[in-house]
Amino acid sequence: MVMLTRAIASIAGLNLSETNDWTRRSRDRHHEGPAMHAWPVSGLRTGTDLCREEPPMKRQVRFVLALMAAPTLAVVLNAGCMATPPPGVIYVRAAPPAAVVEVQGISPGPEFVWISGFHRWDGSQHAWVSGRWEKRPHAKAVWESGAWRHHNNGWYWTDGRWR
Repeated sequence: MVMLTRAIASIAGLNLSETNDWTRRSRDRHHEGPAMHAWPVSGLRTGTDLCREEPPMKRQVRFVLALMAAPTLAVVLNAGCMATPPPGVIYVRAAPPAAVVEVQGISPGPEFVWISGFHRWDGSQHAWVSGRWEKRPHAKAVWESGAWRHHNNGWYWTDGRWR
């Protein structure tokens, strides 16, 4: 474990001399009485602060291991976000324009939900489809808006749906 720690630290360019210093101070603290007297400190520290202090090497190793684990974690988490497009989608090379700001008007009733407008692809260009009020299929229904999603092949549209 020590050799692995030293190898990781050397790859990361960390100073290992702090480890020996901390070990010496830790050993001295047990033989010389209160921790406050054993530590060569700059500034004011109390004995309880010194007892809680973590060895520098342990901090460095935890930092290096976290750095090493971060890319793996990002790939694993990102894999769930990179959805495969549904079969039969039409890819568009041109990114969709910004959404048009619409005036919603007054709801026809409490059971209605505003469905925002969106750009659809008409075969040669993006065309705006205006938003509308739509009645919920049931009392707790929530509308999930459709969205343009980017894939290696281009942009594709996923329809909105009731949830």
